[in-house]
Amino acid sequence: MLSILIPNYNYDCSELLYALSAQCIDFKQAAGGADGPFDYEIIVGDDGSTDAKALSAVRDTAAFVGARLLELPVNGGRARMCNALIEAARMPYLLILDSDMLPRTSDFLKKIWAERNRADVVCARLVNPLEIPVGCELRGRYEQAAEPKRTAEYRNARPFSSIATYCLLMRRVALGDLRFDECCTEYGYEDVLFGQELRRHYISIYHTDVPIHHTGIDSNESFLKKTEAAMRTLTNIAPKLDELPGAALYYNELKKKGMDWLPSVAYRLFGGMMRRNLLGSRPSLKIFQLYKLCYFAYLMRR
Repeated sequence: MLSILIPNYNYDCSELLYALSAQCIDFKQAAGGADGPFDYEIIVGDDGSTDAKALSAVRDTAAFVGARLLELPVNGGRARMCNALIEAARMPYLLILDSDMLPRTSDFLKKIWAERNRADVVCARLVNPLEIPVGCELRGRYEQAAEPKRTAEYRNARPFSSIATYCLLMRRVALGDLRFDECCTEYGYEDVLFGQELRRHYISIYHTDVPIHHTGIDSNESFLKKTEAAMRTLTNIAPKLDELPGAALYYNELKKKGMDWLPSVAYRLFGGMMRRNLLGSRPSLKIFQLYKLCYFAYLMRR
């Protein structure tokens, strides 16, 4: 019935594999009656991990819980990994889960499975830790600020632009030949492009409040590197987007006024100063947004 697909890169997702395996076994034994039998498979897709310790742990855990491990030799980006997992899957329903997710309750699988008839694609609710780990203040504050946009009510008001691939349950027959755009070889925006394609193909989306816990709160340095990678991705895919996100939108507005040089110069002059704030213990989200604009402008004009 269900293929659980976990794209992974340099992360030990053993805890997630143990939790999912236990819930799948329990649900398979308990399922029946009007809802019919339940069967599953778990596939981990390793996208050319370079962390030998993490990869070894994932291999051992996957073998222990009976999960399949699909290993790609070279990192090609999340979009390519998701597509490879979809092709490898054998069940009519697909559940894509980020490797740094973790079920908050012992009945997560049962609850998300119960939502499957709501739409062709069902997206769970991301829940972050209440306490921000030391050294992870930038990502922590960013996630806290985004919390009002995480409710099902908010996301269902804008279903396609709110889609995120951390937890997606999809009907394979509805997906057809539609896949993730593999032009996203670095971090970011594969979910935005995927949401556009779902809308263009009239594939329905439902956002649920079934929670999934996010355990991978990046360090300040790691999150800033991911953000810079996302801005590089954005420079490549901006022409494909129906709606431009913040940095690209503000840059275009400045360009119309002949002022697109300004944030680029600001990056050259003050980029180091902004980075010091963002890598410190009290990062400013306003400086974070400004840094993204300035870095994006720098990329566009170099």
